[in-house]
Amino acid sequence: MRRLPRSRALETIMMKEGKPLRRHLHSKEQNMPFDFEEEESFNDTIVAEPSAAAPQSSVDRLTVEAMLADLSDEQRLAATSSAHNVLLLAPAGTGKTRVMTTRYLHLAQQGTPLPRLLMCTFTNAAANELLERISPAIYVDEDDLWVGTTHSIGLRIIREHAGELGLFKVDTIIDRAQQEDIVSRLMNEFGHPMSETPNHKATVARILDFIEQAKDAVKSPEEAVDAVDAGIADWARGVSFEDAQIYTQYEAFKSAYDLVDFNDMLYMPTRLIENDPAIAKTWHAMFDHLLVDEYQDLSRAQLRLLKAITGEGDGAAAFYAAADDDQSIYGWRGSDVRATIEFEKEWTGAHVLHIRDNYRTPRAIFTHASKLIRHNADRFNKSIRTATDPDAMVRVLQKHDETAEKTAVLENVLEGCKRFGIPYERVAILCRSNRMCHEFASFFASHDVPVNLHESIQLSAEPIRALVSWMQLVTAADNPLMYEKIATYPQRYLPEAALFDHSARLQRHQNKNPKGPKFGPIALLLEMHQRGKTTSGSAALADKILEVRTFLESAPTAPFAALSDYLGIGQVVAASTKTEDHQLPAFLRLADEMVSQIGLKKTLSSLTQLDLNAGQEGINIATMHSAKGLEFDLVALPGWEEGEFPSSQRRSPQDIAEERRLAYVAITRARKLLVVSYSGRDGRQRRPSRFLTEANIIDG
Repeated sequence: MRRLPRSRALETIMMKEGKPLRRHLHSKEQNMPFDFEEEESFNDTIVAEPSAAAPQSSVDRLTVEAMLADLSDEQRLAATSSAHNVLLLAPAGTGKTRVMTTRYLHLAQQGTPLPRLLMCTFTNAAANELLERISPAIYVDEDDLWVGTTHSIGLRIIREHAGELGLFKVDTIIDRAQQEDIVSRLMNEFGHPMSETPNHKATVARILDFIEQAKDAVKSPEEAVDAVDAGIADWARGVSFEDAQIYTQYEAFKSAYDLVDFNDMLYMPTRLIENDPAIAKTWHAMFDHLLVDEYQDLSRAQLRLLKAITGEGDGAAAFYAAADDDQSIYGWRGSDVRATIEFEKEWTGAHVLHIRDNYRTPRAIFTHASKLIRHNADRFNKSIRTATDPDAMVRVLQKHDETAEKTAVLENVLEGCKRFGIPYERVAILCRSNRMCHEFASFFASHDVPVNLHESIQLSAEPIRALVSWMQLVTAADNPLMYEKIATYPQRYLPEAALFDHSARLQRHQNKNPKGPKFGPIALLLEMHQRGKTTSGSAALADKILEVRTFLESAPTAPFAALSDYLGIGQVVAASTKTEDHQLPAFLRLADEMVSQIGLKKTLSSLTQLDLNAGQEGINIATMHSAKGLEFDLVALPGWEEGEFPSSQRRSPQDIAEERRLAYVAITRARKLLVVSYSGRDGRQRRPSRFLTEANIIDG
């Protein structure tokens, strides 16, 4: 069995689903007295070592029994439920991860083969944590397991059905910046009215938003164009016929070079299963159980894929979802809290189970979160039992301006660390906006306090995109986006005109052989070079490509850093005045750590966003959304004024309800000390956030 060790880099992979920080794990839930009042604990389970003799089962019986014994009665009931469809309501701090992990292994111990269990998580970091927890108990290779995000599961289905989807290989997942490049290219090529106008960039963004929404609705280019003509869908309104036509051309371009975008990972497998009865039959028979974490945060497209895999009727797989409607904070990304509220309508014969004991947030803090969230009407009623901690407390800071607020927060953090013996790594400053995160990080750093500002590396930065393109030479990837980066960075081998000429030559080749094997620009260049038909610049580029391939075939240690040095990218970055270019060293560190864990080719297909400072020491500073699922001994929540939080841009009742849920999530990250602050801004006094009075943190 291959054990997947913990990786800081893996914990920071984000598929557009948040920016996870580090998890603080404890060996045992605290054995504290509970009173029946009022909320996920991420505690390592103490398990027995696998027995020496090779077992017949794919899981170790003693380990699973130990895990079950370590659960509370309520958790054990949830982990062993025999109901076919289940919604597990698991409020913050109630040990949801332990229950889901134990259920997964319990089902295997009861006779379900591990490959017939699908475990779906919201983030790659959560999937990695689950794999780490189940590793001591399993006797199969983790590559045979179905554990991952909906997107990673969808991508796996795409790869298994590449031929049916018109793909030869799936080596390249394009990001938003690359999508923009493609759409911009197509607008110019097909004479879009807005090409090469001041509105060009805005039109690119509008077209991409339209394509993404069409795919979320599982609409093909033809169906999307019809929707625009008829004006029958909200997502199709305000889109011109010329805009809609780009969707058709965009899909043709991707297909020509075996490219897959982020939305394809849901759209392609869902459409395939829904429209091909033979393939649907295969997937409906693939799994006996689906286990889904963070159900409340899934979008309609994610839920539709899971529904397609599950099937319907007597032969449908059992469906087990863990959720907390009070922590649904991704409406702006397509999730709908109604999917959780109406679970029993969607899933036939569903049972709703509760786990109520909060192992994280003491009553002195949780009471405020509980009072706050009760102001949301559309939710399940819950009775959460919390522990009493005489040292736990909430502090409120009111200051006349932002500088005074930052000073007070800093003083309270330092005093709290000293008083409770809290290391900086167990402290978090959670802000509503990235702007405020940067302000607090700069202020703390100016006072010689180490900070760990969690922000994503811009993979669209030119040196990083170019390095990834060069690195893809170890795969079968070959497309114009990759070729153009290789041809122009860190050294320009070809002028713009030569790139255009090469692209036109490639297009002519494709037009002559529309049903022949796909031919990329790199393959065309190397063929021309072999026949002696390249210019000096093209010949130099071809030689460099062959040279780099030979270098990469030698399997250098820390390949990203090695290739960066080999190409001289670091020297170019050192002279750059662009801030994002200087994220290269952090990218090299994290990317090479991923390579050491999962290999180079898997790393290349997994790169989306990386946490710039993952693994660094210091006080954590991050957005509230980033902290979902994490816990800290000391949490400071600055900027709780009307207009800042709730944001002035979120005014509808649904938006305010989601902002309130975000406030609830932020409060329930704290284990010992919670500091909430507000102040005047821009020289003006501002009213404290309504959430402070709703939570009874201040008097109304």
